[in-house]
Amino acid sequence: GKILIDATVKLPEETGTIASPENLHKAIHFTHSQNDLKGLINVILDAKEPIDDDYFSLWLWGSNCDPIRDSSFVEGKLVMDSKTKEKGVNGFTREWPGKALSSRATIEAVDKKWASLGIGEFIPSPSLIFSKEIK
Repeated sequence: GKILIDATVKLPEETGTIASPENLHKAIHFTHSQNDLKGLINVILDAKEPIDDDYFSLWLWGSNCDPIRDSSFVEGKLVMDSKTKEKGVNGFTREWPGKALSSRATIEAVDKKWASLGIGEFIPSPSLIFSKEIK
């Protein structure tokens, strides 16, 4: 399925509260813990995955999250479980697939034409993080 979320940060006059460092939140917060909810949308990733690279974290979120099964609200914040699922745990009934990686040929083709696409600053392929697994 697809999910569409308005993850924009609202201006203080849109929220009805006075802005202060204590009540300003990131729109999307990547974390390893259900107890670290600092964003309007909190995406929980496996502890072994880095959370300091937003592009990579967004890629993992899209790869590992089923919006129906993996979404909940905690204290008015959306929490999305984007951790790897395990067969037989919490009702998950199938083997978890491997990562969806681009081939080296695809990465090279996209890299070569990136500038001509007019889509902004170059973003390296998230697949490169797993270069040992790329065929």
